[in-house]
Amino acid sequence: MERADIVQEALIKGDWPTVYREAQAWAEAMEAGRRSGQPGDPRAYFALNVAHHMRGEIREAWQTQAKALQAQEDIERVRGWLESLLDRHPDKASVQLVMGLCLAQSGQAMRSIDYYREAIRLEPTSALPHYFLAMVYDVAGRKDQAIKEYRETVRLDPSHTVARINLGVRYQEQGRLEMAIPQYREVLRMRPDDPVAHANLACALSEQG
Repeated sequence: MERADIVQEALIKGDWPTVYREAQAWAEAMEAGRRSGQPGDPRAYFALNVAHHMRGEIREAWQTQAKALQAQEDIERVRGWLESLLDRHPDKASVQLVMGLCLAQSGQAMRSIDYYREAIRLEPTSALPHYFLAMVYDVAGRKDQAIKEYRETVRLDPSHTVARINLGVRYQEQGRLEMAIPQYREVLRMRPDDPVAHANLACALSEQG
């Protein structure tokens, strides 16, 4: 089976560890091909981008986004690939979720909302669509809705440290330090070396006096 087919099957199943492993190998093969003058495949980088997002690796996700969704022809190729998957698997929450990510990262964030909501309808116990929905609301300045979705994310997945930090930041912006500080402390309980949580906690405690 071709690596692209393995990644596609893993995306359909929502098997994110396999997506990460296979997409990483696929992207490395694309890099080797580019050095020898062969055209790249933006699907490889987009699949790796998705995997980084699922792992909470925001910096790495931004780096792969630039390779996957920068040129218009690459955006159209990735979107066409996902539309084909949606036509065949409209009942798969993971496919709805990935389509939402593609739209959100290619300048159509508000369109992504419908796909995230459909992913929630199909898989109500998954924290991921709530997290990505919160991110869209955050960027759009709809802070109360973002808080609601971040809260639902950590309710469904208490170990989601990125959502906890973002939730703490939104509380802190509203002056609700008594709500922000426990979020940072919980992140540090799970990840004692997290520099963002340490810095945010220090700022919140300073504000609290």
